[in-house]
Amino acid sequence: QTAVLFDGALLNVPWDYRVDMSLVPAGMVGGVSVAKGVPPVEYGTNVLGGAVNLTSRLFERTGQPVTELEVSYGSETHLRGILSHRGSNGPVAYAASLGYSSTNGAPLPNGAVLPFSQPNPAVRTNSDTRITNGFGRAIYHFNNGTEIGVSVLHLDAEKGVAPEGHKDPAVSTVRFWRYPVWRNSQVIVSGEGLIGAGTQWKGAAWANRFEQTIDQYTSASYDTFDAREEDHDVTLGSRLVAQRDLSVGAIKLAVNALTSTHRQRDLDLQANGLPAAGTFPTLEY
Repeated sequence: QTAVLFDGALLNVPWDYRVDMSLVPAGMVGGVSVAKGVPPVEYGTNVLGGAVNLTSRLFERTGQPVTELEVSYGSETHLRGILSHRGSNGPVAYAASLGYSSTNGAPLPNGAVLPFSQPNPAVRTNSDTRITNGFGRAIYHFNNGTEIGVSVLHLDAEKGVAPEGHKDPAVSTVRFWRYPVWRNSQVIVSGEGLIGAGTQWKGAAWANRFEQTIDQYTSASYDTFDAREEDHDVTLGSRLVAQRDLSVGAIKLAVNALTSTHRQRDLDLQANGLPAAGTFPTLEY
């Protein structure tokens, strides 16, 4: 029940409202604001937990072009690199970045209590990740103060999910999951400006395509397949907020629209990963 927005567009996938902050290139985040508790109506539905607003990093029109390269290396062969470029040309400001990160797993603290599915005392079982992302944004500044921007995000990842180390697989159902496919692509058109002398407006429209594959294994060795879930989501959304300040308050109008299609295919797998014989229906919502 918490919304995460980037340049005014919702990042949550409507099917189960999931969101992974790793899809946002950290090097291009210029600001973060949080609306705690029950936020205003401008954020739409399903936001009883509040809203997190991320804005991209851009120079003012007087800024000189800058290219940055950041590389870091850490424990468990953690590797992270970000190449970014930002600048401006007249009324246009622009930014772009490419990022990559990978790790063999999450280190465990001394004395971690994980009695099951945790043979390695130093590294969390099945917690490796590989993430590649790209981002681009351009903004046009009109003479009347209006700004219109276009953002493009793309994430391609594969990752493991650490099993529930407090559950005994002999007596409880444990999720031995891996995500061999995890992709998210989004295009955002956003803007803000004035209507007349005293009415401010801001808004965004976006298109999102999300794809993931979840492989279920039979044990913490992750060498024998059990089942697979394939998900595809396509979402179109928009939001427009207009506000006029008065001497004793303000009048605010908010309009939100969202439509989303979820397609899901559930497969029973043989031990070698090939689908078992039979018919596997595709569910659409």
